[in-house]
Amino acid sequence: MNWRKWQSIKSKILVSFIVLLAIPMALVAVFNYLKSASILEDKAREQFQYLSEATNQQFTQYVKNLDTLSMNVVESPIIQSRLTQPFVPAVSWTTKQIEEEFEVKKFLNGIHKLTPGLSGIAVYGYNGIVDYTHPDRNFVPEFDYAQEDWYKKAVQGNGKWVLGGRRVEREFDFYQGRGEIEVVTFARLIKSLNSLQPMGVLAINMKISEFENILGIADRGRQVVILDEDGRTILSTNGAEERLHDANWLQISSASPVTGWTSIHLTSKEELFQESKNIRSFIMVLTIVLAAIAVVLANLLSSSIVKPLQTLKNKMRQIEKGDFQGEIMPAHRDEVGELTQRFNRMMVRMMGLLEENRHREQQKAQLEMDALQARINPHFLYNTLMALRIQAVTDGNRKLGELIASLVHLLKFSAKNKRKMIKLRDELELIAQYVKLMQLRNESFDFRLEADPDLAEHLTFPFLLQPIVENSVFHGIGPLRRRGNIRVTVSKSDGQIVAVVEDDGVGMDAEASSKLLEAAAETEGGEQYHKIGVRNVYERLKRQFGEAADIEVDSRPQAGTRVSVRWPVLTEGEESHESAAG
Repeated sequence: MNWRKWQSIKSKILVSFIVLLAIPMALVAVFNYLKSASILEDKAREQFQYLSEATNQQFTQYVKNLDTLSMNVVESPIIQSRLTQPFVPAVSWTTKQIEEEFEVKKFLNGIHKLTPGLSGIAVYGYNGIVDYTHPDRNFVPEFDYAQEDWYKKAVQGNGKWVLGGRRVEREFDFYQGRGEIEVVTFARLIKSLNSLQPMGVLAINMKISEFENILGIADRGRQVVILDEDGRTILSTNGAEERLHDANWLQISSASPVTGWTSIHLTSKEELFQESKNIRSFIMVLTIVLAAIAVVLANLLSSSIVKPLQTLKNKMRQIEKGDFQGEIMPAHRDEVGELTQRFNRMMVRMMGLLEENRHREQQKAQLEMDALQARINPHFLYNTLMALRIQAVTDGNRKLGELIASLVHLLKFSAKNKRKMIKLRDELELIAQYVKLMQLRNESFDFRLEADPDLAEHLTFPFLLQPIVENSVFHGIGPLRRRGNIRVTVSKSDGQIVAVVEDDGVGMDAEASSKLLEAAAETEGGEQYHKIGVRNVYERLKRQFGEAADIEVDSRPQAGTRVSVRWPVLTEGEESHESAAG
């Protein structure tokens, strides 16, 4: 590197201009980013604190309603009378016992209808009588309710209501088996209104699956975790529980003084600070553009100062070589100009040749300026357009940006996933991005994805569920003249992963449903389920897992379609073994 070149006056002027402009602009960009990030975080904390408290207030009000409802049951004459009667086995019931049991069940059924989100209600009498109501299940006589934590807490509460933790509702069952229901139990001790002696325990089960609606957070994409007073998880939406220990997620929590439950709301710091990053990037680009302009201006200024000296210097070098021809015209009436005049007086005898040389120097200077301008104009225009482009992106159409982001995700997924098997969470993310893409096209449907978080790392093959969801969007919901719904649930049952894609679209008749998995379905019924199609998914399932996997289609005209997919539970270590076995 030629250090002497950078020691020139012109280079020093250029460097000074760039430093004096770039450093302040860089400091402004950094300060603006830090300040805006701090403000955004404070605003987000304030907003999510409000949401957290609102969630607690919503559930507190719900519990207070249950408190009032439970007191109606506890103090009801029909319940008070029922718990003072002697226990009579069902085989020995008379018409009186049957009528009394019917009246109690009718009463409890009426109570059940008053509050949404309830599962079963049961009254466990100390006299051995158990009365209950449930929308579609029967009481399990073998259930040992006295050993349940909520039962013991209710007895210890001495009449105060208590809340149990998250559990499976095992006291009720359906003879055909409809799957498990997770509940939280609201319980309180029942005392005699006359003697104040304990007579039994009232248990009201709240469905956890209905909590999002109860708390007003359904269909909003919120990241919310609800913990009970012992710190155990009651509810986790959109996989929020997995992010509790992630430093990249902002967490705001508040505890309810009534229930003792804690509501935690989370939001991604990357999304929160994206606007600040955009501003920082814009200022940095602006700094670069202004630095380029400073180079041009500094070059022009330095040239006006340095050029006369450079000319005189060059002429002196010519004289050192014995060339005395040419005359220098003073550019300014300053020290340099006086020096030039003294130099010209020394060259008076060679005026003609000096004049010609001066003319030649002027032409050369003009050509240099033209060449410099030819380089400056495209560079200046390029940087200016780049600044305008960044500004346009910063202030652009957000919906279009989200649409492109989802499309890019789908294209990357399709191009990069060359593996035979992928993780289930990747397939579910593909579905979420695809649905987001479809909904941004103003498709009139709502989408719900419910997956067991424990299954995220299990394996499946790419595009297992997406084609089925696509068929629901275009051929189930598409022909509707109303808003439709698509729901995807993923769970584990009997050593298999079960994924269900269901919609409330136009459906199909039994003949069309039976042909979906036949080889001719792609041509004969291709208009109904085309592209990758159910048949393609079915063939890949059979080739990969054999008889261990299957697809079931249940549909009726104008009643929607339900497609159930089953395949074995696989993890990373089992992939090669399962493939060899298939």
